[in-house]
Amino acid sequence: MKPKQDSKKMYTLEKVEQLNTISQLNIESSGKDNRNITDDGTSQSLTKEEIIKLKDESLSSADIVGKLINNSKTFSSKTEYSQEKYMKKKEKKYFEYVQFRKPNTSSFVNRLYGLRIDDISQILTYGNIQADGNFILYDSGTSGLMAASILNAIGANTEGSLIHMHPGNECQKNAVLALQFPQEQLERCINVNLYSVLRCFECQKNAVLALQFPQEQLERCINVNLYSVLRCFYQNESSYSEVKHEQKEDCETENIEETTENISTKRKLSSSGGDNENPAKKACWQYDNEKACKVLTNKVDGLVITCKEHPVNIFKELVPFLT
Repeated sequence: MKPKQDSKKMYTLEKVEQLNTISQLNIESSGKDNRNITDDGTSQSLTKEEIIKLKDESLSSADIVGKLINNSKTFSSKTEYSQEKYMKKKEKKYFEYVQFRKPNTSSFVNRLYGLRIDDISQILTYGNIQADGNFILYDSGTSGLMAASILNAIGANTEGSLIHMHPGNECQKNAVLALQFPQEQLERCINVNLYSVLRCFECQKNAVLALQFPQEQLERCINVNLYSVLRCFYQNESSYSEVKHEQKEDCETENIEETTENISTKRKLSSSGGDNENPAKKACWQYDNEKACKVLTNKVDGLVITCKEHPVNIFKELVPFLT
């Protein structure tokens, strides 16, 4: 990093092939102990203005530390450990290099949600995370760290998949995006809302059960409200006939209105060509729900819950999907 001429807080970056570090400095002598060294602020002969001038001259950190050592009255009297500690401290202060590294799960640990690397390793072990399995993750507070860890453990070009459930409209996937997984690996991570996917699964389950009965048998199953049918049954015959007559008149009126609406609707469709219009497309979250339901139908191999709320109710809802 080289400071700009007009600003002291802005720097320009230049790519270098070799770093100049304090390891290149040769320390000739050192003391046996530090008993005779007093920290009175007079050991350094360079002033603050002179040190700032050295930084403005774009000198390397090794050069600046070397000048500080040469102008220090007590450095040669310090022990080797104290000298090494002093040089590392000054190098960290005047270090002008920036290193760009590829992120991994270890780099996010202790920065997000207070998870340690051993916590994540135990969760992955107890969760039975494998490359060819299907897994459920309910996450509501790790900024996608657990999802990234599980997805990384599943690996690329495998048959494993992850259903990433979340309580809100959008899942937390900062860590997943930061790790820059391949596209095919990201497609095997299905992000769905917990309540939405459970409702979709129940609807599909009920639809499958309904298809097992013939239509004429389903028509002979009359679904009524208990209190409504009892109230209707105990009404006297006269009031029942009056109600029936009124309902008949209402039905005739509704039929006339529906006929009028149908005629107007047909005219609009014929004028605008509505028969040729494409049907409404499904939202992305609906496709994700259907994709997740297919995986849940075949059961999953592991379940991981990392949330701030109490997990008992969530566990009861998701544990039936385990094999």
